[in-house]
Order: sequence, then structure tokens, then C-alpha cells
Amino acid sequence: MKKTTLILTLNMLFLLIAIPLQAQTTYVNSNLETGLDDGTSWTNAYRSLESALANTTSGEIRVASGTYKPSAARMCTNCTAAEPRENYFLITTDITLKGSYDPDTDTQDYSTPSILDGDIGSVGVATDNSYNVVITIGLTTAALDGFTITNGFSNRGSNRTIGSENILSNGGGGMYNASSSPSISNTTFSGNSASNGGGMYNATSFPSISNTTFSGNSATTSGGGMYNAASSPSISNTTFSGNSASNFGGGMYNVSTSSPSIFNTTFSGNSATTSGGGMYNDTSSPSISNTTFSENSATSNGGGMFNRSSSPSITNTTFSGNSASSSTGGGMHNTFSSAPTLYNTVLYGNGTDVFISGSSSIATASANNFSENFVQTGFTALTADPFINSTNPIGTDGIWHTADDGLVPKPASVLIDAGDNSHLPCCITIDIKGEPRIFDGDSNDTATIDVGAYEFYVNDYTPMITSLATATAIAENSGAGQEIYTITATDGDAGTTLMYAIAGTDAGLFTVNASTGAVTLTADPDYEIKSSYSFEVTANDGAKTSTPLTVSLAITDIDETLSVDDNTEEAVFTVSPNPATAYIFLAGLQQAATYEVYTILGASVLKGTLSVNAKIEIEQLTNGVYFLKINNGTTLRFIKK
Repeated sequence: MKKTTLILTLNMLFLLIAIPLQAQTTYVNSNLETGLDDGTSWTNAYRSLESALANTTSGEIRVASGTYKPSAARMCTNCTAAEPRENYFLITTDITLKGSYDPDTDTQDYSTPSILDGDIGSVGVATDNSYNVVITIGLTTAALDGFTITNGFSNRGSNRTIGSENILSNGGGGMYNASSSPSISNTTFSGNSASNGGGMYNATSFPSISNTTFSGNSATTSGGGMYNAASSPSISNTTFSGNSASNFGGGMYNVSTSSPSIFNTTFSGNSATTSGGGMYNDTSSPSISNTTFSENSATSNGGGMFNRSSSPSITNTTFSGNSASSSTGGGMHNTFSSAPTLYNTVLYGNGTDVFISGSSSIATASANNFSENFVQTGFTALTADPFINSTNPIGTDGIWHTADDGLVPKPASVLIDAGDNSHLPCCITIDIKGEPRIFDGDSNDTATIDVGAYEFYVNDYTPMITSLATATAIAENSGAGQEIYTITATDGDAGTTLMYAIAGTDAGLFTVNASTGAVTLTADPDYEIKSSYSFEVTANDGAKTSTPLTVSLAITDIDETLSVDDNTEEAVFTVSPNPATAYIFLAGLQQAATYEVYTILGASVLKGTLSVNAKIEIEQLTNGVYFLKINNGTTLRFIKK
């Protein structure tokens, strides 16, 4: 008996081990007012994100759209318990934290993010906000996706001990990563402030950051958007805009051998009161490719970038419209033996593109670069603006990394096919806007990379319909075959031939000249049959099709006499039988007349000459509503059943 029990126990244990454990999913919804508040489902979701973080050690946490404020200082050994500013959201285990959820569909909608908000005191007063909104410690595979992190204000007077980590008192208003490497995506850091790293502070950390925005963050010392100390984040498809620092690195500050890898990223409109409006590198050498520095500014030196004892590797990058008030390196300032290497890079409209101080230099290996005023082997002089619209880097759509961005090379630009394919870092296949990185832009049958972050692409642009959504109204009985509308469109691609098409509800009643866009009505319009028409128009440039435009055409009614013959008394017509199955008669007809039968959509299906007391055969028609029109303009409705 004991042996049998032992065997059964071992078998059960084996089965338990063999069955894979399902990853736990925890749910959070601050808007919920009912349920068990235990996080087991959307119905019973936690109201507090802190509760979910404190009670979840693995799996995924899904957070509904809404606002969440820090409510605890978990694991802090020297925090003041009664001080709400000590509170933060703490992540110490490798979970996946996903925001922007719609609980009704259990899907993410990034247009309505989950907001992690440090504004815990008086609304709009920064000085009583949380010191840090999010703190992560010791993460390796954790992920955070779909959040807005805002209103952190890091100005605590002394350091804190959280777990085993020493968290600096004045860093990372939005997020502080300590020996931590989370993956962060589809997230916005905005309106955060700190002495260092207003948006994010990385201490010996290697986070992976993609599709993320750092905007409007500030630092009273350095790193308005991000501060990296002995940290090398991997950053792609990200934007740093409108961040500021009182001293160094409005967009980013790198120090203590930090070497971030930066790809397909934009630094624009960042500022530093002293140096490095876009980026400041101090004993750090980031790798930068397919990236733009535009309209960044510094009061002293290095509007776009300032390098101090740093030698970044910069490939296919664009510096445009940056400025330094002291005129020492509007694009880039190098000092203390800095020696950056530049390949396939363009500098234009920065005042002094490159400033070399003391023993610094641009590495002699640099090649295939263009500059207005920096002279060295490997640089070609620019004599004209090489871009589509350098005064509007973001383009008319207001969205970075799209085809209308102003820093795309203009047609016939000297930047087209002027790079060297061999300098492109491994595995990069697209430019900053997602188009093929190596393309035959000059049509010489050789695909060569362009200089700068953008590849000139023949089909960069999607056609845009410019004709109106309303056609000029026409009168009924005005005749078939008349041109009632002309489709017009524009396309930003040089030399493009547009082709036009129509579709939609009434498209079958029209024809379109695919080359000219002329739209013709194929039937004689009749107000009593159809008082208006609707169709969709599009333009195609051979690769991309415009957004459809719905066009309406109104038919105006005219006064139609009811008599067959003006010399006879007014006749009143009726159709019988109605409804009919095989044939109909037209009562009241006093002499022969021509007729035509239309569907309810206005299509002609039957016509002929009708004698007095003769019948019209309709058995061949499908069941439905029809209109019988006599040559004098009278129209009568009947039903075929």
C-alpha cells in the first residue's frame, strides 16, 4: 500500500512538472468602481497601479487608459513616511507593464495612454510633485509600453536607499534606472524636471528605448531629456524635442564612458544655456546613425553637439539649423582631444558647422561628408541648400520621420547617391522615415546610399486630392455623356505621372479619363429618378494611392409639362397593374410615345415606342422598383414583383 501511494505521488508530481505554467496577467483600471479589486480580470481589476506592482512578481500587467499617481515609497529604508513626495512607482522584477488598454476590447490604443503622473500635490505646482515618478532596479528583461510619464520633480536634499541601491537625490524626475535595463516603447516623457536627467536618469544601466518621445523636460544642471552615467542605452525611432538644461546637454548628456547606440532618432529644438543644445558628450563616445540634429541651440558652444574628451562615431546623420550664440560650433564643438569620425553626414545652416579647439580634430578617416564651411579631406563644400525645406524640418504634417520632412534631399540634390555603402553600420536597411536605405536616387542603375539621415526616394510622397468634394450641380434631362467633374491632385515626387480612378456607390453611372481626371455621366439625369449622385475619387502615382475623396453631384429639378401634345388637353397617366409581374399598361396615353425604364439607381434597362393601349413587357426585369419615363418628361414609378 505504501509503495502504491508513493508511485501515485511521484506520478502526480511528474505531471505537475510536465504541465507548463501559464504566464500570469494582472489587470489595473483606475476608473473602475466595482469588482473585487484583486487584478484577476478587467471586471475585478486593481484600482491602484501600486497594488499591482507590489503583488506581481512575473507575467504581464495590463493598465487601462487613465491617470495613476504614486502612492507608496516601497522598499525605501530612509524615506520620510509622512512625505507624499517620497512616493514612486517601483519595478524590481522582470515583468511586462503595458498601458493604453481599452478594457472593453482588451487591446491597446496608444492615442489614449495610461498616464503616470507625479502631480500629487497642488495641481500645476511642480515643487510638491513626486521626486521620481518611476524607479527601476536590477531589471534585465522587463518591458514598459504605452505610457506617458510626467510631472516628476527631483530636488530631494539627500540620497535615498531603495533595496540595495543608492538613488541620487536630484536625478530622473520622470524615470530613474539603477543598474537596470528595461525595454521601453511607445512611451512619452514630458514635463519632468531634475538637476540631472529631467526625463530619465540612467546609472550603470542599459535600457532599450524605441518609438518614444522626450519632450519639454528640463534639468537645472545637465541632461534635460536624458542623463547617462556609465550607461549605454540603445535608442531607436525616438524623438528628443524641446528639452532644456541650464548647463549642458539640453537633449542628452553622456558622461563616464557612456556609449549609447542611437539610430533613426531626432534631436530638435533642445537648448542648453552653456553647451551642447542637442547632446553633450563627456568622456563618452556614442554611435549615431540615421539621426538628425536640427534647430538645437546653446548659449555658448555646440548648438547641435558638444564633445569633450569624446570621439563619437557618426554615420548618415544630418545637422541643420543648429546655433551657438558664441559662434563656436553651431553644428558641433570639439574640445579636449575629441576626435569624432563622420561618414555620409551633412552639416548645413549651422553658422560654424564644426569648431575644433586645442588638440581636438575630426578623424582623418572621415569620408563622404558635406559642409558649408568646414574644410578637410572627406568633406565636400555645399554651395546651396540641399534639402526639400530646411526651414521646416518636421514637415507640413507636423509628424517626424515622414516623407514630407523638410530635411529630405531635394530632387537633383548633391546628397543623392553621394555616400559610401561600406560605411553604413551592420544590419541597417532603412532610413529615418522607413524607406530603403540604399536606393538608386539618381537613376544611373547603381544603388548608392545618400548622405544624411534621409534617402531621396522616387516615391517619397503620397498623392493628395486638391479638387473639391462637390461637383457643380446639373439640370435633369440635360443629356448623357456630359463632363461633370475633373479630378485634380498634387504629388511631391518630381516627374510623377498621376492616374485617376473612381469608385463608390454610383461609380457605375460614370466614366473617368484616367489620365486627365475628367469624369463623365453616362446616363441622362432625371431628378424624379435620382436627385443626387455620390462617388469616390483617387489619384495614384504608380506606387502610392491618395486618400479617397467622396464627391457629390446634385441634380436640379425642372418644370416638366404633363401633356403628350401641347395641342391637346393635359393628360394624366397611370401605370397598371402596379405592382406588375409580366407587363404594364399606360392609361391616359392619347398618341404613340417613346419611353424608357430606369432602375432606382438610374440605369436604363428598357426602352422603345409605345402605342395607345399597348402593353410593355417587363417579365425579363428582376424584382424591384423601376421608373417609366415618357418622352414628354413624365416619370411614373412602378414595382416589378
